[in-house]
Amino acid sequence: MFDIFSKKLNPQLSPCKKEEVCVGMVNDKDIYDFISVSAHQLKTPFSSVKWSLEFLMNNEVKTEDEKQILYKKMYESTKHALRLVDEMLNAYKLESSSAVFDFEAGDDLIDLLVREVDEIRKLAEVKNIKLVLPTIGHVIPDIYIDHAKMQDVFQIILENALRYTPNGGSVHIIYDTQPEGVLLSFADSGIGISKENQINIFHKFYRAPEAVKSEHQGSGLGLFIAKEIVERHRGKIWFESQVGSGTTFFIFLPFGKQK
Repeated sequence: MFDIFSKKLNPQLSPCKKEEVCVGMVNDKDIYDFISVSAHQLKTPFSSVKWSLEFLMNNEVKTEDEKQILYKKMYESTKHALRLVDEMLNAYKLESSSAVFDFEAGDDLIDLLVREVDEIRKLAEVKNIKLVLPTIGHVIPDIYIDHAKMQDVFQIILENALRYTPNGGSVHIIYDTQPEGVLLSFADSGIGISKENQINIFHKFYRAPEAVKSEHQGSGLGLFIAKEIVERHRGKIWFESQVGSGTTFFIFLPFGKQK
């Protein structure tokens, strides 16, 4: 992991001269904080894998059913660890301005959103959550987006909505074409966010107490990543929330080419 940060830790390796301004350079405290929190986040899934392997190696598991339970646990823990690594690397690249964006014109923003909703519909069905995306009956103007990164944004917002909405709730997605761009809203009937915690929601590694109580696993990086991506599209992301009444996230994306 230190190779990733080598240019920041060793001034001799930095490509910037003293009189130059290096956009996106991260100071040493940010780097060490990032490494410290990352290590803490990864400890839990790796510990789970280690304990499962110890049971298997010491022949403490007698039946095939018990073995299958441990195999599944190791698989889920490994998948969780890999996702954490992906989120951490994405967050670092976005914050250090090293992330490459490939903006393309197209009228398929809705298609992208529909595909992501379809991908997550099974999770909604498991929790008996009503997932609503009205049919868009009109053609929208071209909008320039990085399709892969905007897909990440939709995935983050939708997964959060389902994760923090109790069984039997609902998530409504609305798409509105405005004179200067497109406004998307994602309204859930979930646990909501208290006023005192709302100011920190887009901060790196932050998870509101309500979220931690409802769902123990989470990196606190998703909304930070979503905000960075939306803003690189010259867009805006914000939310309205009330404890016990749910949260609505808004994403505005302007028409026209990105700089």
